[in-house]
Order: sequence, then C-alpha cells, then structure tokens
Amino acid sequence: MSDKAEAFRAEVRAFLAEHVTDDVREVMHSGTLHSWELHHKIAERGWLRAGVPAELGGHGRDPLEMAVLFEEMQIAGAPYDGMSVGILVACVILSTGNEFLKQEVAERILAGEGLASLGYSEPESGSDVAAAATRAVRDGDEWVITGQKMWTSLAHEARWVILLTRTNPDVPKHKGLTMFIVPFDTPGIEIQPVHTMGTERTNATFYDEVRVDDRWR
Repeated sequence: MSDKAEAFRAEVRAFLAEHVTDDVREVMHSGTLHSWELHHKIAERGWLRAGVPAELGGHGRDPLEMAVLFEEMQIAGAPYDGMSVGILVACVILSTGNEFLKQEVAERILAGEGLASLGYSEPESGSDVAAAATRAVRDGDEWVITGQKMWTSLAHEARWVILLTRTNPDVPKHKGLTMFIVPFDTPGIEIQPVHTMGTERTNATFYDEVRVDDRWR
C-alpha cells in the first residue's frame, strides 16, 4: 500500500477503536448487517462520499484508501453492508440519474439519511439479471410495476430499492430493461424476511401494481 493509504489506515483504526463497541459488533450476529449508530458517524466523517469520484461530487479518494477502509472495518467486526451498497447506488444515480434523483436520493444516501437496496435477482432467474420478469408498464406520467425480487438485502432498513424491470417483452432479454429508484413506502410493496444458514437476514420483496412517477426512472 502507498504511504497515503497507510496514513489513512491509522486514521480509520483510531475511528473504529472509538466507535465499534460491543453493541455495534453484536449487530453482526442479529442477522441485519447494519448499524445506524455507526453509519451516521461514518457519514459525519465524509467517508460515504469518499469513494464517489470527484467529477460526480464526491471526495474521490484513492481506491487503495477505500480498500483500506473496508479491510479495517472487516477486521474490526464492523457492519458495513449499508455503506457499501449505498455508495454503489449513489454512484449509479450520480452517473446516470436525473436531477430529481440526484438530490432526492443520492445526496441523502451520501449524507447518511437513508439506505438503498438492490432489486435485481428474481426467484426464477437468480443471478441472470437479464432474465428479469418484473414488469413496468407505462400509464401516462406513471409506471405500474408488478413482480417479485429475491435477496433484497437491507430492504427492511432501506428507504429505496434500485429496481430492475422489463418494459419491453418483445425484444431479446438483454434489451427492453429499465431501472427505477422506488421508495419502499410506496403502496403495493411487501417485504418478507428470508433467513439464511449463515444467520443473516435477507428479504423477498413483492410489487403489486406499484405506481411511481416517471421521475423515479
């Protein structure tokens, strides 16, 4: 590692020694790999923005520094699933989303105000995301979404899901796909827990004629 990354390691270790308490570590055994207490402190340090490229409005830290951050969190037994998924979704929105989504979702994720979860996998297609069957049908300025997702980890803690849908069933499966950011408090969404053999909790999520405005696309 570079001298810069190792200097950052010392900073991270001191932070984790102070804030990763036994109570925070216990979260790792509760099934939900997220601690709001720790997450808010990480956001205050600016580390949610650290991995976002500077051209997208982040701090643009060296990838080696980010590798050090996650390595030290893992060593300390700190839950960081919400952090890693949040950074991923925020970067997607800042790269390809409209201004509404950048302000309403990405900025709030990076401020530590809410989590996002990934809505890709489905019961019949697993990791073959291009086989997604969850449908989104346009109805004026809205979309009506119906379908099911599996392994929607953190859905029970998250405010939004980045949801892969099929909007054109008449083209090859790698086409005709559209992604939405869907707030979990939208009517028609059901979240059911799925407990794994590794004692973690993930979720199955169901979407029954869920209506979202086109600005969430």
